[in-house]
Amino acid sequence: MRVHTQRAVMEVIWIVGCMCFIVLPGCSGGTEIGNPTPTAVSSFNSNDELEGYIKDQLASNVVPRNVADLSAMEGDYQGGSYSSTNIQEAGVDESDVTKTDGTYLYIARRDEVTIVRAAPAADENVVSRIDVSGTVDSLYLYNNLLIIFTIPEGTFWTTRPEQRLIFGMPYWISTQAKTGVLIYDISNPSKPEKLKEVEIEGTLQSSRVVSGKLHVVQQFLPELPAFDVDYNGSSNDQASTIEKNAQSLDSLTLTDLIPSYTVIDEGGQRSTEQPLMTYHNFYRPSIPEGGSIITITTFQLDNATLPFESIGFVGDTHVVYASTSSLYLIANNYDCTTDTCSSHTVIHKFNLTNMSDISSGTVPGWIVNQFSLGEYENVLRIATTDYTKDFSSFTNNVFCLKATGGNLQVIGQIDDISSGEKIYSARFIGARGYLVTFVQVDPLITIDLSDPASPSIAGEIILPGYSTYIHPVDDTSIITLGMNTVEDAGFVLNDGVQLSLFDVSDIAHPDLVARVTIGDRGTDSEALWNHKAFTYFAQDHLIAFPVDLFEAAGNQDDPWTAGNYTFSGLYVYRLNVGEGFDYLGRISTPSAEDLFYSYWTRGIFIGDTVHAVNAGVVRSADVSDIEHTIRTLNLD
Repeated sequence: MRVHTQRAVMEVIWIVGCMCFIVLPGCSGGTEIGNPTPTAVSSFNSNDELEGYIKDQLASNVVPRNVADLSAMEGDYQGGSYSSTNIQEAGVDESDVTKTDGTYLYIARRDEVTIVRAAPAADENVVSRIDVSGTVDSLYLYNNLLIIFTIPEGTFWTTRPEQRLIFGMPYWISTQAKTGVLIYDISNPSKPEKLKEVEIEGTLQSSRVVSGKLHVVQQFLPELPAFDVDYNGSSNDQASTIEKNAQSLDSLTLTDLIPSYTVIDEGGQRSTEQPLMTYHNFYRPSIPEGGSIITITTFQLDNATLPFESIGFVGDTHVVYASTSSLYLIANNYDCTTDTCSSHTVIHKFNLTNMSDISSGTVPGWIVNQFSLGEYENVLRIATTDYTKDFSSFTNNVFCLKATGGNLQVIGQIDDISSGEKIYSARFIGARGYLVTFVQVDPLITIDLSDPASPSIAGEIILPGYSTYIHPVDDTSIITLGMNTVEDAGFVLNDGVQLSLFDVSDIAHPDLVARVTIGDRGTDSEALWNHKAFTYFAQDHLIAFPVDLFEAAGNQDDPWTAGNYTFSGLYVYRLNVGEGFDYLGRISTPSAEDLFYSYWTRGIFIGDTVHAVNAGVVRSADVSDIEHTIRTLNLD
């Protein structure tokens, strides 16, 4: 299933990453749990110093040959009366493939953005289309601005070097990757007007809109000559290999090693490439993280004509989290010997009002996703899973960190949570935390974080199945989405998508209020791994999320056999807080390619109407009578 495929891919990456970090210098995550090695960052004094540092990092990241052979394990991984994008933190917007302003839908479609007038629903129609060069990635709406992220033509599916480069873990980055940022004035949605178009070198990692500013996080790897990425294991051969790599970099200049940008005017004319930043705006961690470069580019949306600003960071990142005041770059790193591996999470905190104000730290273990972190009253809470000391099993921890003098210091922690299990989902909401761990049953664990110096487990409820997403309803209730499970001969098997409501008014005694199971073995939902596919319209207590439904025949008793595929589309419920879920209906959304699995579907509520949107069609219905009021607008 899709959620498990993704999880399996991540575990392969962790294993390969673990081996890749065996010989990297300075990768230790800390002396002991709760006492991380300081990792404050520093800047550069000249372009020459920056160039020398990047070259040194690129040349010296080599591994013993028997470790490099393990890369064969890898595959090619590639407010108002309407609902909005499901975000993690209030006041911190996130991009998505569909946005709405309550009247219009803005829909990402391969090489265009289609604008649909959606209200009144009976008169839905396409009012305009914005063509782009390349592929649309995602969108933002901000006041009368539409921001479009694109993957420009010829900049993503590129040929990689024959020899795999092992710098941190950005080996999946295309060395020719670029990100397009287009800003349109949509005061008149039928005639959108382009205000700005910029192409920036680097793979789009994530982005946020906070307080009128768009922050774009990218990762960049330069085009490099052929490298030796491995050596025979001896120290002499290691030194010789590094020296040969350094010599092959001699002819490169700083311009070759750092990202650039191009401005495209209204007539399509491209400016000459310019460096995205100079050494004045570059930073490095005290413990080297490899030669790839993270950039954070900031656009002022309240005055889109102003120039953007960028900073560079010589390091690696896998996850981005942001609060209203800070942006965090998080990387999962590993320390290995021939006998054991230990993991640690590196965290870099950037002050959104002064991006040069950076604090850094490390904690043991790895995180699941951005929801493993949450900031409250200037304290970062983070939940990690780690290996036990003998590397035979898992343990889980929660850390509270506070910035002090450039370092993120652990001020409180909980160790050894649900030993033997792994964290499948986490959520930090105010002074509370929620964890779901899983092996054969699903404990929902509540955490009291009111005193970050002394956090504690408050309560627990153990149920079948597991949850991969936790959504707050109010101070007394949370919703979880995950999988129902069945056990057969000691094996735990997925058996339908599971929607649950919990009463958490008493944090010490969480209680299951209601649970709905959709489908049988094989059933899946994008919302299991992408929170943006889950819609909760708080004003009317409405829920929508996509489901790919498999149903077993009535006499099918074998839990190992998947059901028959019967439906893809949007399921709609109304939440009765304190009681449960009322099923309102479903709307089918076949994919544009007529595949079994639609690549994305979003549920959007506008007034009394629910819209099931994907890149090929918009289907709407009255919430009060979904089955008999479905209307279809084909987008092609």
